[in-house]
Amino acid sequence: MDRVGIGVRVFQVAIVVCLAVLLAGCQTGHSGLVQHASATDGDAYETSYRLGPEDRLRLIVFGQDDLSNIYTIDGDGRISVPLIGLVTVAGLTTAEVESVVGDKLRNGFIRNPNVTVEVQTYRPFFILGQVRQPGQYPFQSGITVKSAVAIAGGFTDRAMQRRVKITRTIGAETYRATAKSDTLVMPGDTIEVFERLF
Repeated sequence: MDRVGIGVRVFQVAIVVCLAVLLAGCQTGHSGLVQHASATDGDAYETSYRLGPEDRLRLIVFGQDDLSNIYTIDGDGRISVPLIGLVTVAGLTTAEVESVVGDKLRNGFIRNPNVTVEVQTYRPFFILGQVRQPGQYPFQSGITVKSAVAIAGGFTDRAMQRRVKITRTIGAETYRATAKSDTLVMPGDTIEVFERLF
């Protein structure tokens, strides 16, 4: 093979290697999308969890009973709070919501508002495909793919059991990745269980 042929061959190998690396990156998706459960993971996501539509929040403004209430995030990612009106909270953590609501209340309504926000009820997760009872289920803290399948009645006889796909929305972006049985499920996730070929 002449020098030109060798150069072309090296270029082709380099392209294949680059594509393999890119595809591997696509498989894992956004960092944190495919997490594996351990004894300490159960509630670890709660401080960094990003809120979304259908999450229910308990908002407490100390000394202000009229403002303290349960708020459900609407389809546009907002809650409606007395005095300050609509507040966009989707994509924020509870700590960030505390800061946003506190700043709005401080702007002409309450001198030093003390605001606490916690998630009362997370949005549900969905499981589709080759499970006995596909559908929507209430989220439970620390749930894995394996336990989600159990909640949905278990695999069908035709299910591909070793891997599933999870679709997850984080902020304004949606990610889809392969997951194993010990992958942690997050609120709003859609789990797809596929049919095996043989």
